[in-house]
Amino acid sequence: LFLHVKYIKETFVKKRTLLFLSLCASALNAQLVQADMVNAPSSQVSSSQVAETGGQLSVVDEAGQIKAILSNIQGEIIGVTAQFSSETNSGITVTFSMDEQGRYVAVLDRSAFAEEDQVFSLKLTAQLTDGSFQTLSDYSFEWKKDVVSAAEKPTALDNSDATPSKIEEEATSTTTSSTVNSSLTAGATSSTSNSLTRSSSNTIAGSSNGSTSVPSARVSTASSSVNVTQPTGTITIENRNDAQGTFDVRVTNVSSPKDISSVILPTWSQTDDLRWYEATRQSDGSYKLTVNKKDHKYRTGTYTVHLYYKDSSGGLTGAGGTTTHLSEAKPTGTITIENRNDAQGTFDVRVTNVSSPKDISSVILPTWSQTDDLRWYEATRQSDGSYKLTVNKKDHKYRTGTYTVHLYYKDSSGGLTGAGGTTTHLSEVKPTGTITIENRNDAQGTFDVRVTNVSSPKDIASVLLPTWSQSDDIRWYEATRQSDGSYKLTVNKKDHKYRTGTYTVHLYYKDSNGGLTGAGGTTTHLSEAKPTGTITIENRNDAQGTFDVRVTNVSSPKDIASVLLPTWSQSDDIRWYEATRQSDGSYKLTVNKKDHKYRTGTYTVHLYYKDSNGGLTGAGGTTTHLSEAKPTGTITIENRNDAQGTFDVRVTNVSSPKDIASVLLPTWSQSDDIRWYEATRQSDGSYKLTVNKKDHKYRTGTYTVHLYYKDSNGGLTGAGGTTTHLSEAKPTGTITIENRNDAQGTFDVRVTNVSSPKDIASVLLPTWSQSDDIRWYEATRQSDGSYKLTVNKKDHKYRTGTYTVHLYYKDSNGGLTGAGGTTTHLSNPSAQRSYTVYIDPGHGGRDSGASYGGVHEKNLALSVSNKLRENLLQYGINVLVTRTGDYDVDFKTERSRMTNASNADLFISIHFNATGAGVSNATGIETYWYQYNPEYQPKINKEMHNNPTRLAESEILANKVQESLIKETGAVNRGVRRETFAVLRETAIPAILVELGFMDNPSELQVIKQDSYHTRLAKALAQGVMNWYGAVEGK
Repeated sequence: LFLHVKYIKETFVKKRTLLFLSLCASALNAQLVQADMVNAPSSQVSSSQVAETGGQLSVVDEAGQIKAILSNIQGEIIGVTAQFSSETNSGITVTFSMDEQGRYVAVLDRSAFAEEDQVFSLKLTAQLTDGSFQTLSDYSFEWKKDVVSAAEKPTALDNSDATPSKIEEEATSTTTSSTVNSSLTAGATSSTSNSLTRSSSNTIAGSSNGSTSVPSARVSTASSSVNVTQPTGTITIENRNDAQGTFDVRVTNVSSPKDISSVILPTWSQTDDLRWYEATRQSDGSYKLTVNKKDHKYRTGTYTVHLYYKDSSGGLTGAGGTTTHLSEAKPTGTITIENRNDAQGTFDVRVTNVSSPKDISSVILPTWSQTDDLRWYEATRQSDGSYKLTVNKKDHKYRTGTYTVHLYYKDSSGGLTGAGGTTTHLSEVKPTGTITIENRNDAQGTFDVRVTNVSSPKDIASVLLPTWSQSDDIRWYEATRQSDGSYKLTVNKKDHKYRTGTYTVHLYYKDSNGGLTGAGGTTTHLSEAKPTGTITIENRNDAQGTFDVRVTNVSSPKDIASVLLPTWSQSDDIRWYEATRQSDGSYKLTVNKKDHKYRTGTYTVHLYYKDSNGGLTGAGGTTTHLSEAKPTGTITIENRNDAQGTFDVRVTNVSSPKDIASVLLPTWSQSDDIRWYEATRQSDGSYKLTVNKKDHKYRTGTYTVHLYYKDSNGGLTGAGGTTTHLSEAKPTGTITIENRNDAQGTFDVRVTNVSSPKDIASVLLPTWSQSDDIRWYEATRQSDGSYKLTVNKKDHKYRTGTYTVHLYYKDSNGGLTGAGGTTTHLSNPSAQRSYTVYIDPGHGGRDSGASYGGVHEKNLALSVSNKLRENLLQYGINVLVTRTGDYDVDFKTERSRMTNASNADLFISIHFNATGAGVSNATGIETYWYQYNPEYQPKINKEMHNNPTRLAESEILANKVQESLIKETGAVNRGVRRETFAVLRETAIPAILVELGFMDNPSELQVIKQDSYHTRLAKALAQGVMNWYGAVEGK
């Protein structure tokens, strides 16, 4: 300013010359100049919603550019945009950038507006530090394009009476008008600053606008500039699809004076659908975003997109914006009729080219032949994106003729959008059916009726075949559908009074309403047949006195209710037998001579078929011969056991000329101990007996065994004998001490290799530590044949030291046989623990637990558990965990089973809370220990779930942990509670479950998801565990 004023003073002496030159230029040239005339008084703009949020807004000319400047900022504003518009143009969006003076500045470009526009407005939107957006009060100003002659323009030297002092005074005066003339010569600048002196001072001090403020635009000065790197970014709209309601935003030429951690693209069609999107970086360095109108209330019209760069500190830097337009799309859909089948009364409707301006939740196809059979169908989406429906006339009262199909798209809100329609035609068809007679069997009196080419204009509920030989034997049969689609019926003359000759068969289709539709008929012929039957004698056994009669090629002109085989050796022993049908269709009978007075010689067999009316039809006969036989039997001695005093007698090759009702084995060692035993038949046909010396006065030495067959009349037939030897045996028994537990004061006694020369009624184990605490125990037999006893020191005055155990076998007479003994030792246990903790991170795998805001309970629990593990290891505590990663572990029994199989002292299950009510205000920490509930019985922890010691130590653990958690975190204390949770019920050691905060409380979720808070929780849990050890040590 100083230099400028000095220049004016120095040139004042030449004012007359300059005036003359100016007048000449005016007269000779009279050049027209276009000027920007801006009338923009400074105004305070602020938010109506957030107090003390806004600033001073002015529009000025700086360095030949019209700029909007927001200064004197109030509130937590971190970004500013504005809608720059005129009376006739909705305008463009401009983005403000912060300059070195802390002002928000934007260059206003009126190239998008008509030259006739004069009144403009700025609607500012401010982004606050909390991420919200506030609209500031509107600002209006005048901006005219004025065309004047250079000759008409006044200059600083127009007044011939001007003096240097007046010029200096004018140069230092305060500008009272905000009108700016931008028709400057090269290098000249203009500003509408309220104070010329202040503007000049700012410029000299290095103002970022690089201009010098002067009252007149006619004075030319050299401008100084400061290079400041501005953010850049080119926004391009690609792939706009009005039908889908989408477009892509691509950002190239990406740069910012600060680092760029992400590219943000706020987008809206109206103020109430603003969405802040983060663009995705592409392989070529550009950034891309796909916008879908479904995320903007399905609106069409102008969409505004702004560009911000977010730096690593969270700051936003605006870099421009753009707009695009989505037009309203019409629904489309091509309806095609396919696979029309007049015979079946069906056709397919296929819809392709499916689109709608709204979302499509389903495709609806209302279909009718007449108004009273309208059905609203939902089409099924196909793999190729089309939709398909099969229409069946049975759903439309079986009508034929014209069918109308309309197309509607149903959106997610339930609205319907019509997209066209079509018609098709179903013609009336005649029923068809081909009747074939198959497998006619005159001998059996049967034939099959098969119906193929089955169709009817109505539905076919069943296929009926009325059949008769004469009018009085008509039967209405229902045919059976076969796998190939045909229908089949087997007709038997027994259902038609056994008549032969011509049979008539008609065909009817029965629909679901019970109506019958005839489709044709046929006839066939059954001839009279003779009975047949082939008799064969098989498996004749003279020793057993038996033979089998088999009848094949069985047939009769009448039905066969049974096959009879009268059989005899002489006239006084005739028996009428009924043969048994075999799986291959033959009939079989086994004849035994015991049923014929044990006679041998010739046997005669006749064959008769008995029908359902009781009539008999003869079909032949045969004879066979049974010879006289001697009894046989092989006696073998097996499994002789001198220790047990037992041996087995097995009889094979058993036969007798008479029947064998039973096999008898008289056995003795001396004449006064003979016993008549009946052997037991085995699955292989042999007979077996076990002999025990206890039944023979416990004698050893030689035993004699004879063999007799007893017949059904009580007669005995001898078949041999044998001897064996039993030696004297000693009692045996191996005593083993197992599962000695000094802490419990128990041990198990197991006896194996049990045997005695006498019977063993029970196994006795007298046990003592001193003579005054002897107890006679009876051991329990195990499934493997051993005997077992558990000894507890509480039954021996709680004494420790050496325990003596003897073994006796008690026989059925009450006698005792000693078989050895042993000793063991019970020590006095010290009150020590394993110092092992089992940690259970709740949930895992498919079970996420509670999930809010993208945060899953399973992950929080695992994080705290891992930190707790590290804390306990630093205390020297051993740690086991139910899971180490994100996978499924059954919570009902598996977690407890793992714990119960360990030597852990205690169990902690880690969880985070939720009310299940969506969003809640619930807050705080709570700890649970076991409460018995009879409705929830333990599955794997019946002995220990209600153990008093476990419950007492669980309660102590719950209180110690809860106290430590509240002290460390300061959280709301919800107290110690009791529940019958599965992990508390099924765990055999002291166990608790902690709920470390409410995930459905948004405020609390922000705390409990922090890793630093997990560290504090783990520290508190570890301290609570150590406090528990201090409380229960040695108890």
